[in-house]
Amino acid sequence: MTIIQAINDIDLSHGGPSRSMPTMCLGLKREGVDCQVLTYRSSRPNELKLIEADIPIRYLENGQSRVSRLLAKGFQLPNEIRGADYLVHIQHIWSVSMHNIARDCRKRGIPYIISPRGSLTPWALELNRWKKKFGMWIYQASDLKNANCLHATAISELEDIRRLGFHNPVAVIPNGIVTANYPLKTLKDRKTEKKRTLLFLSRIHPKKGLPLLFEAWSQLPMEITENWQIVIAGEGNDVYSLDNLKEQINTKYREIPVKIVGPQYGSEKLRCYHDADLFILPSHSENFGMVIAEAMCCGVPTITTTGTPWEILRQEKCGWWVEPSVNGIKEALRQSMVLSDEELQNKGKKSRQIILDRFSVETVSKMYHRLYSWLLGQEKMPDFVYE
Repeated sequence: MTIIQAINDIDLSHGGPSRSMPTMCLGLKREGVDCQVLTYRSSRPNELKLIEADIPIRYLENGQSRVSRLLAKGFQLPNEIRGADYLVHIQHIWSVSMHNIARDCRKRGIPYIISPRGSLTPWALELNRWKKKFGMWIYQASDLKNANCLHATAISELEDIRRLGFHNPVAVIPNGIVTANYPLKTLKDRKTEKKRTLLFLSRIHPKKGLPLLFEAWSQLPMEITENWQIVIAGEGNDVYSLDNLKEQINTKYREIPVKIVGPQYGSEKLRCYHDADLFILPSHSENFGMVIAEAMCCGVPTITTTGTPWEILRQEKCGWWVEPSVNGIKEALRQSMVLSDEELQNKGKKSRQIILDRFSVETVSKMYHRLYSWLLGQEKMPDFVYE
């Protein structure tokens, strides 16, 4: 069994898939499953642990236009990938390059699975709406319809897939986290550190809902916010940059104590989690939200929205899962920011245990192994596959 993981890129500056897919490959190797990564070259690829584990990465040069990628075969399966032992896992949609891979699979009779990665939510479909309608008509609907299986990270994403009329089998498997990389934070000494921190750590992007946070904060009474600050860690892009964010804050929310620290990786990222008293991801739409799992694993109580699949926060009373609105975020802040350090710590420890029990890379890799084995005719259909 050899699994080809096809993804546009694995750059560190990008979100979930560029981190969750390499983690999945490492977990699958421990399960005895061979993976190969097929991707475009980028400036800061998340490749180190893949190289250390001898997981092959086949880079393609990212120099073609969208039209030439569609008409030519700049991104295609290598010729030697043929036969019954191969399976292709496509990690994106709305990509001409990934369409070429799906087309190659159909021509060669290779089974393939597609992970939409949150791109089929109603909110996501409204972004560049007409372009996506055209893409769905030209190629995307066919690629999805003919996939041997689709992958959702949560039941909510399965519902999005069914709502659009796709009836393929759907495997519901969450992203996995290397729990050893996110140890439990310790309780702060308030004698030396008076200020409390609400952390946002994610891509700087309109869908992440930062304006909701700023507006909600601005409506809270001073007695709640006076001992708190917001720390924003993340990286923007050419369309929505850190400079755009700073301008927005300076123009409309100058009175809010915001500290922007930019992109954080490795030990600096872990320090951000450990320095935080609360974590927030006020997104309009997420198919999973890796940073939520990371924060929870570090023992940081989390606030997020119903645009993410983290209802367990509300069910287990270890965090806040609210509507992606100013009022929803404001109420979560009002409830959480008045809790004592000990109360927050108890919620954080409960959050961590949930990640250890349900979202470890070991647990998730076993699920992928079963899924791939089923698709290759080596095992019966797993109980997390919905027909």
